Amino acid sequence: GTPCPDVLLEVRRRHPPTARIVLADSSSATELVRLVALAHRVLPKPFDPAELRGTVQRAFALRELLHSPALASVVGRLS
Repeated sequence: GTPCPDVLLEVRRRHPPTARIVLADSSSATELVRLVALAHRVLPKPFDPAELRGTVQRAFALRELLHSPALASVVGRLS
């Protein structure tokens, strides 16, 4: 298959606002550094399901906040 960093680069290019969460089992420090640079969150394998659930929930909450008209109004008033 396609290496994970290549997939992340393509997702970032095609869909920049998409939250990129990676479940990594890599023991290569070089690959982990590259994944951290491309993903919003890297969770180690094996992972805690509650941690993954919380990560996804925070990503959705952040997306909602960033699309909030109230936030846009506050940011628009900043000088």
